[in-house]
Amino acid sequence: VTNRQKIVGNKWLIVGTRVDLQNRKLSLEYLQQEKEVIGITHGEIGNTVFDEPLFGYAELGLCSTLVDYGEKRISGSFNQSLNRVDNVCARSSRTVREVYKSSDCIRNTNGPNTRFLYIPTAYVENYQYAPYRALEDDAYRRWQSYIISGGNNLTLKSHPKSIAPVFDVNREERWLENCINDYDVLILDYYSTAATLALVTDKPVIFFDIGLRRLCPEYKDIVRARCYCKEIDFMFDVNSQVRETFSEFSKCEQVWSNKNLPQYAITTDHSDDLLTVLRKII
Repeated sequence: VTNRQKIVGNKWLIVGTRVDLQNRKLSLEYLQQEKEVIGITHGEIGNTVFDEPLFGYAELGLCSTLVDYGEKRISGSFNQSLNRVDNVCARSSRTVREVYKSSDCIRNTNGPNTRFLYIPTAYVENYQYAPYRALEDDAYRRWQSYIISGGNNLTLKSHPKSIAPVFDVNREERWLENCINDYDVLILDYYSTAATLALVTDKPVIFFDIGLRRLCPEYKDIVRARCYCKEIDFMFDVNSQVRETFSEFSKCEQVWSNKNLPQYAITTDHSDDLLTVLRKII
């Protein structure tokens, strides 16, 4: 970025996540030269549901046209773009559309043979680059040990982009969309792409809130209406809180719904082919 910047010959820049530093540099270079920058979000759900600074300065900004998931957009305190985005285009998540099973009567089917799938996030190693994002790896492993010791008939879903966990437990190595139907109850502790896929199924979900991720209040209410949520207080005995949660869940007669989720990931015209969306813009 310099006042002696060379004029680029291209008319357009089509770029993925602006969390990547090189993508941010490219976006700024093209915007400085008043050229069209098409920014594409990722994660299978509209990125406005996350009320975090990262989304304000990267995922939802540094472009002139934004291609985001779903038709419903909301605003938060920390996810406002740093620059004016002239145009927002909606696309559908093909994966969400394939996995989604509409239901407003999701019930706990817990029994002696219930199969639990724990779906954690990745270990971050040294990439702790924003607030609300992650625990240090040692702290996260310690937390995971409580879930693994507290649950029966539990399988740990391996993260495709992370180092392997150290626990002696059954592992699931398949892609989530290929294995999710083989389990009865899903366990989450982090809102990620995997969480979106878990929530659009018709399976009961236990969501341990350990203080990670900041969701916009409107979407957080939808998550709470979809999951059996338990806030963990690390100032007290965590192991007992986890065991109590599993015990309480086994007796729970609550009914959950996933019918408010698709509007954040799917459009009515089902435009899930990214090339088709880009051609319409250009």
